[in-house]
Amino acid sequence: MGRANLDQGAGARTWAIWRRLRSVLAEQFVVSPIRDEAELARFLGTRAAKIAQTGLFGYLRARMGTRATALFEDEAFVPVIERAQRAVFFASLEDLTVYALVHTLQNEQPAEDRLAAAGARLIAAAVVAAEAGEVPEGLALVVGKRVLRVGPGGVPDLGTSFAFSAQAVIDNAPVDEAFKNSDRSIVTGSMRYRWIDVKRQFERRLDRAALRRSLGL
Repeated sequence: MGRANLDQGAGARTWAIWRRLRSVLAEQFVVSPIRDEAELARFLGTRAAKIAQTGLFGYLRARMGTRATALFEDEAFVPVIERAQRAVFFASLEDLTVYALVHTLQNEQPAEDRLAAAGARLIAAAVVAAEAGEVPEGLALVVGKRVLRVGPGGVPDLGTSFAFSAQAVIDNAPVDEAFKNSDRSIVTGSMRYRWIDVKRQFERRLDRAALRRSLGL
């Protein structure tokens, strides 16, 4: 497909989606320690965007087969994909932010207002890093409450930590409901697998003491 054909209508929007994905994928090669709020926000935003795009698009391509490429350029279908991608991104961002904060806090449990304030700053900056638009109202509060439910010293497992993002793919993918029901376990397993490397990257790069100071927690 020529670039000229991507400069109009749905083609241009599809090109923008893939351009953002390439930018996000490049971030996975960054290995510097995560020791401050800005670096954590960038990690959260870019990794959530990667999971959202590869998870949703992977499912659509698997389900639609060779029709997927044509549908990604369809004027009526592209806005549907964009809405689904946005929903999956924010579910992924919520899951990853909760996981990162729990591991950063370790055995500490800060006051709910400080945790909510830190979460709000992180989410706002992560959304900018991912070029994802406006933050849904109340997202930071939800993140804070999920972190507090885990409690000091808690280590949420892979299934419960990242369940919201897997459910978001099922709920928002433009796929017939009958197929979604039969695909649920496959999609859930696929999304969990995608998160494994993100978890490892975070745990490998985390400078816990420095990051907690930066977050004020």
